[in-house]
This record gives sequence, structure tokens and C-alpha cells, in this order.
Amino acid sequence: NSRFRLDQKKNLYVLDDQKGRYMLATSKALPGEADTNPISSKVKSTPFDMANANPVTINFDDKLHLIGWEIRSKKGSTSLNAGEKATFVAYFRCVQKVVANYDLFIHIDMPGERLRGDHTVLADLYPSSHWMPGDYVIDEHELTIPARQKKGSYAVQVGLFKNNKRMPIIGSEKAVENAFPLTHVQIE
Repeated sequence: NSRFRLDQKKNLYVLDDQKGRYMLATSKALPGEADTNPISSKVKSTPFDMANANPVTINFDDKLHLIGWEIRSKKGSTSLNAGEKATFVAYFRCVQKVVANYDLFIHIDMPGERLRGDHTVLADLYPSSHWMPGDYVIDEHELTIPARQKKGSYAVQVGLFKNNKRMPIIGSEKAVENAFPLTHVQIE
């Protein structure tokens, strides 16, 4: 898909993804054929609608920019319920080729407590080493807040990492140890 995107500026059409490990892909769908490419809604050459997102510009090593984020939960974006799920959404723009595959960390911290949302971006369907300059990528990651989680105000931080090394954040005085503080959430 990445080579096709490089040449055509669009994703391959996937006609059959029912076999699990293998997909039937084509450069052009015929009339009436549905595209089932799992990344078509996640990787684009044009910006995503970020009407509900919090805009931000976080420069990761002059290669990737986090341009927006959201927290979706039953209680909205600033309050989470213990025992329930929340979805963290990150909007990226690739500005330069990335040669390695990075994971995204989401840390929800208060003194003595840390919830981790470390994960492989796009569930490893389209690793960051395949992203091309001009790509817009949306990553959604679901977290379950433990039922016994201590109530209180938590800081939310994000960053990218490979193994134990974090991708540098450039040009931000807010970033500490290549982790960027996004917001605070209340866990109830």
C-alpha cells in the first residue's frame, strides 16, 4: 500500500479481507465493488475533519507532527469514570520519512499512579515507517479505566517511542523527557 500511495496518492482498494492474514487488493475498484481496506479511513493525503479535536502542534524530530487529539468517553473529554472505557484519538501529519516503527504512549498520571495506554499506532496495520510526507493519520486507542482506580485529577501526556527510546520533541518548552503534557482529566 505504501508504494501505491507514493505513486498514486491514495490507498489500494481491498476487495476481500475475509481470509485474515491475506487481502485481495487492486489499484482500481470496478463499479459496485466496495473498498474494505482497513486503513482507508485512517490514512489520507488530505486533513481529517477535526471539528471535535483539540488542536496542537507537537513536532516529533521534524518527521511527524501531532496536530490534534481527543478523549472520547461517556462523560466527555475532561472527566472519566472508573470501570469504563475511553478512547484516545491522535491526529498526525507526516512531514518527513520515518525510518523506524514507533509506538504511541499515553500516560495518565497523578502522584503515585500511572495508567498506561502504550500501543502500536494503527494496531500495526500501517507502521510509521510506511508513512510518507503529506500523509494524515488518525489513531484511535481504547483504554479501560480500572474499576478501582483512585479518584482525582490526572495529567495526560503523550509521546512516541521505539523500544526504550523516545522520539525527540523539538521546539517545545512544555515537553519533559520527550513527553508532552496535553491536559488534565478527572477520574471519578
